[in-house]
Amino acid sequence: TAGGGLTGSQTRSPQPGATQPGTSAAPAAAGTETITMTQSGSGYSPNTLTVHAGSHVRWEITSTDAYTCASGIRVPSLGISKQLAAGQNVIEFIPQQEGDIPFSCSMGMYRGTIKVLPRST
Repeated sequence: TAGGGLTGSQTRSPQPGATQPGTSAAPAAAGTETITMTQSGSGYSPNTLTVHAGSHVRWEITSTDAYTCASGIRVPSLGISKQLAAGQNVIEFIPQQEGDIPFSCSMGMYRGTIKVLPRST
């Protein structure tokens, strides 16, 4: 897609203190990529997200239904296991290598992928 290769509900803050539509009001650090997703009783939307290797990722997840198995999110390759609360939740990480990072609900019924592209230059 146009706009630096970001897809879906994603923004990249290329300058210290830069804010983009859809990001939090707090200034983002240089190189921070913010990805957004909604968790509901029917899973995750979008369920495919894209980031770049080496970037600090701020994954903002809005839970609209905290009483479903989809609210228990697991990212085994990153050692993340989080019970989402109603409203906004934030998970931060730095992907080191390009490739796919799968995630799922606690029961493995709802799934998604974070695609990690080569480092941006």
